[in-house]
Amino acid sequence: MIFTLLNRDEFDDFSRVHANSAFVQSKPMAELLELQKRKVLIFGVKENNQIIAAGLFSLRKIFGPYNIGHCNQGPLIDWTNQELVKFFFQNLKQALKPYKCINCLITPNFEVYPRDIDGEICGEENNLNIIDYLNQVGVKHQGYDNSAINGVGRWFFYKDFSGLNNEQDLLDSFDHATRQNIRKTIKNNLGVSYDGEERLAKFVNLMEKTAARRDFDDRGLSYYRNLKQAFG
Repeated sequence: MIFTLLNRDEFDDFSRVHANSAFVQSKPMAELLELQKRKVLIFGVKENNQIIAAGLFSLRKIFGPYNIGHCNQGPLIDWTNQELVKFFFQNLKQALKPYKCINCLITPNFEVYPRDIDGEICGEENNLNIIDYLNQVGVKHQGYDNSAINGVGRWFFYKDFSGLNNEQDLLDSFDHATRQNIRKTIKNNLGVSYDGEERLAKFVNLMEKTAARRDFDDRGLSYYRNLKQAFG
């Protein structure tokens, strides 16, 4: 196995077909991070000239020459392959040293406990053994909470579409409150459109008004312009 820097195209090809892929582990995300003035590094492991693990990392300046590393919903790796996991993180630690990276935060994209729609643990299966092994190789688990780490939420909802054959089946599969919201959206003829940058100012104005009404901080025009430029 060889630990190496990857170019964005080969990383994107790998990310697109990986089982745990996410849009934050992609070529457009690398471009967005650079627009946000982050240093971007893509590390990977190759075996027989084939990528078998990879991760998009960004560095955030904290003081002087020192940085904090971030890897959102990555790296993309077979977490059950302990030899590969150990090899990746041992080499990652050494690879980040020249960049004065004093800490690196990762949010691996695997499920710890399967949960139902109410957030309750269902069944006895879990991936605690992965967390235990990560601790053994020097990746320290920082505990459970409901906050966002690296700007990524700790909870994700996945909709199971198996057995749903049409729109009515899909609608019936939601709870009452969600069905009401969907019907209201249809009644008011709300939809999604893909607009050019000329509509961004109008969108930002809407977001600012919503932020004031809902009491949250909006990120402003430059943030949305960078998103548009990176993701199209």
